Amino acid sequence: MKVFPKGGEPVDYEGGSSAEDVIDFLSDLAGGVGTVEALKEPVADFMKKPNSGAAKKLGKAIAGLKGDDAENGKYYEKVATNVVSKGAEYVQKEIARLGRMLESGSVKEEKVSEFKIRSNVLKVFAKAKDEL
Repeated sequence: MKVFPKGGEPVDYEGGSSAEDVIDFLSDLAGGVGTVEALKEPVADFMKKPNSGAAKKLGKAIAGLKGDDAENGKYYEKVATNVVSKGAEYVQKEIARLGRMLESGSVKEEKVSEFKIRSNVLKVFAKAKDEL
């Protein structure tokens, strides 16, 4: 399968054939459902030196959001708080924990999309950390 993103180069899909695999691929390609483009740079700055001062700066960026972005920003703030208190490794541990829960099939259907959104936001933090 080939995906033709608007204004971008074609991308080959070589993943699994299940609907969930394709949806995950498209979600990642689109930047991830639940992520906020306006917070990518503030998250990158935060991950350079994740402390309470950096968390406050990220909090100010979140406070300026409106609508769905403001709602999604709440989880960004929660992740930042946990990174400050538990360390940067919290991000990878939480991604792994959510992944295990989703794969186990023990998560109620109404929670699956919420957990995927959380994973997408955590990936924004992980990517910022990896780019340091």
